[in-house]
Amino acid sequence: YLEVLLMVAPFCKESIKARLRGVTNCCDEASVDYLKQTSLKLMERAGIDGVDVKIVSRGTKPLGGGEVVFSCPVVQKLKPLHWLDPGLVKKVRGVACTMRVAPSNANRMIDETRGVFNRFIPDVFIVSDHAKGSESGKSPGYGMCLVAETTSGSLLAADTFSSVEGGTRPDPPEDIGKNCCHILLEEIFR
Repeated sequence: YLEVLLMVAPFCKESIKARLRGVTNCCDEASVDYLKQTSLKLMERAGIDGVDVKIVSRGTKPLGGGEVVFSCPVVQKLKPLHWLDPGLVKKVRGVACTMRVAPSNANRMIDETRGVFNRFIPDVFIVSDHAKGSESGKSPGYGMCLVAETTSGSLLAADTFSSVEGGTRPDPPEDIGKNCCHILLEEIFR
C-alpha cells in the first residue's frame, strides 16, 4: 500500500502519518528501500518536501512482521520536471539488509557487488543493515537494493531478495549481490 500512499498523500486535505505492517522486502515487488531511495527523491524534485518513510522493522514472506511509518505533508503546488538527457552514471548507492540470518551475509553481498561495479565506476557505497530481535520481523531473509545516480539527476534502481519460503533453499548471498548488479546494469543499458 506504500506505492498508493506515495501517489495520493500529497493531495489529501490534511497531512498523513500512517503506520503500515506486513512484508517490507520480498522478491515479487519493489522493496521499501527501493521506494525510499527513488520515489522520495523524485517527489522532492517535484516540490513535495517533508515526505518520510521510516523503517521500524523489516519483514519478509511468509510471516511478514515488518513495520514502516510513512508521513507526508499537504502540497499546494508541484514544480514541473524536465528530464530530457538521462546523463551518465556517476555513483552507485545501496543497502544490503539481513534479518534473522548471520550479518556476514550482508558483507558477502557487498563484496560481490563492489567486485562487479568497481570495474566500471569508483564511487560505490553500500551500507549493511542487519535487523535483529524485534526489528527483524518473523521470517529469515536477506537482500539488496542498488541505485545508480546519473550526472543529470536521474535514478536507476534494482533490488533482489532471497527468503526462506516454503522450505526451499535460499540463494547464496553472492548470487543475490551479483543478480542485483546485473539487473541494475541492464537498467542502465536500456
